[in-house]
Amino acid sequence: MTENNRRLAEEVARREQAQRNLLQTQDELIQAAKMAVVGQAMTSLAHELNQPLSAMMTYLYTSRMALAAGESRQLGLELDKIERLGQRMGRIITALRNFARKSPQACPLIRLDLHELAEQALLLVETRARRDGCRLHNELPRDLWIQGDPGLVEQVLVNLLVNGLDAIAGRELRQIRLLLLERGPRLVRIALCDSGSGYGEEILPRLFTPFTSSKEVGLGLGLTICRSLLARCGGGISLGSTLERGAMVVLEFTVDEARSLASDAAHDSWE
Repeated sequence: MTENNRRLAEEVARREQAQRNLLQTQDELIQAAKMAVVGQAMTSLAHELNQPLSAMMTYLYTSRMALAAGESRQLGLELDKIERLGQRMGRIITALRNFARKSPQACPLIRLDLHELAEQALLLVETRARRDGCRLHNELPRDLWIQGDPGLVEQVLVNLLVNGLDAIAGRELRQIRLLLLERGPRLVRIALCDSGSGYGEEILPRLFTPFTSSKEVGLGLGLTICRSLLARCGGGISLGSTLERGAMVVLEFTVDEARSLASDAAHDSWE
């Protein structure tokens, strides 16, 4: 019995170590995927920031002219323009820095506004979308509260947006939409739809299998990583098709419990 207990303890220890190694490898793959997105963003970031910087220099010149002429109203307008450009540059840099930060293996789930998180994800791919002539539509309502980790959810959204941009490259109609499918007391379901050719019938059942990809270039790990990240947040992912036969990715999130209870209480009080 003592020998059996010893062997059992060793087996448990081996399996725990294997699980830790698996999580570490998974986190390294996730971080590598993040750095790939950051690398793509950096190629156009200089251009994205150079335009507002040039405009700010022009506004500074006209501000000095307005100050010298004593035109306080015009000076205020020019300073407002500079402030807005500075805020936009700050949002881009902050979004990129937060996205690149490595997420810990275990992190508490917090209350998130999915609309705002989607805006941050869209900001990271906006330059590429503009270059490719793709229109991005965030049709999620504001105050769409869920439970999750902001870094993990944003990683999922960016991965799927990049996949969508790859899928619609070169097509006549190029657009990606984020829209709400269901908003229940315990579950929020959204969809990311693109105007591409959709998923092939043969490969569709295997797309969540590692190293399976519908793209000519790619490791085939994107959807697998997305499913793993959503599982950490208590969510899920599934694939479908739009009425126009484009690809649809359905994401499920748990609703913020405190918010849900408050809404139920308010509804009961009203009744």
